[in-house]
Amino acid sequence: MDTNTSKKINCFIQARMSSRRLPGKVLFKFEDGETVLWKVYSQMLKIKNIDNIIVLTSLEESDDQIEKFCIKNKINYIRGPLEDVYSRFCLALETFPCDGFVRICADSPFANECLINYAIDVFNQNDCIYVTNTIDRN
Repeated sequence: MDTNTSKKINCFIQARMSSRRLPGKVLFKFEDGETVLWKVYSQMLKIKNIDNIIVLTSLEESDDQIEKFCIKNKINYIRGPLEDVYSRFCLALETFPCDGFVRICADSPFANECLINYAIDVFNQNDCIYVTNTIDRN
């Protein structure tokens, strides 16, 4: 963590295999053999001031594959109810306490590193409780 800030920031990557439009997409492989989830995780490693990166997935049997992936790659993970994302986040916050967190979807391998770093800087330098670039869904 950057010593210029005292705020602890985690990154929570939401991942599940049960996508309605494209089931299993988070473990699909690119031509280089890396999965979508690995690309997202690797991208988050580049973000400054992140203390922990944690994959949040469900207790559903289909998400056992995500757990195995995380264990194999030594990635922190939390499992919780599929239909209750809020509970998964609460469990993650209990297990990995922090002052703020970055929420990213596991099917977003092209997250904007500069934008995330900027959002963390805004959070760290101001008395914010929420920083977003998507107030209106588009």
